[in-house]
Amino acid sequence: LTAAGLDSAKPKVVLIGHSFGARLLRRALFSAEFIDDQYPIKNCVDVFIGLQGAFSLRRFVAGAGVEGDPYADFKNLPSKIVLTTSTHDISNRAAIWAANAGGPQGLRFAQNKPEVFSVTQWNPNNPQLTLEADKINLVDASTIVQHESDEIDAHNDILDAEVAKIIWAAIR
Repeated sequence: LTAAGLDSAKPKVVLIGHSFGARLLRRALFSAEFIDDQYPIKNCVDVFIGLQGAFSLRRFVAGAGVEGDPYADFKNLPSKIVLTTSTHDISNRAAIWAANAGGPQGLRFAQNKPEVFSVTQWNPNNPQLTLEADKINLVDASTIVQHESDEIDAHNDILDAEVAKIIWAAIR
């Protein structure tokens, strides 16, 4: 471990969730102060990874929608936020107002808000990410998150080596 420079490294705290699991973890990430106001809670999460999140990106932008903006102060967190999206994920087409993180409406919304979102096209041939600490990092994984079969739609196409490479790139 010493030769690899890992003897003094602290382990990273990583939250990974898919769809509604990402939604729940995102809420938890922003809720530390609500746990017990008698004791100060320190957020110790290094990276939050939301795979095809079932929540609106508008909530990260002050005044951007009718659903409120409880996460607009994300820059105050010590955590890096990484979300995947795909133009092929049409799991929640009816909620056109929501700009869902995992789908095409969220991707379009984020591309129009470069002051808040850093949008990166995932390249399977060059599996690296450069994360911006002061922005929400949205990874367009349309090249790999696709409609695979009648059993695997794009929203659930996350259990493969390519998505694992995104996760690993976000953690490193």
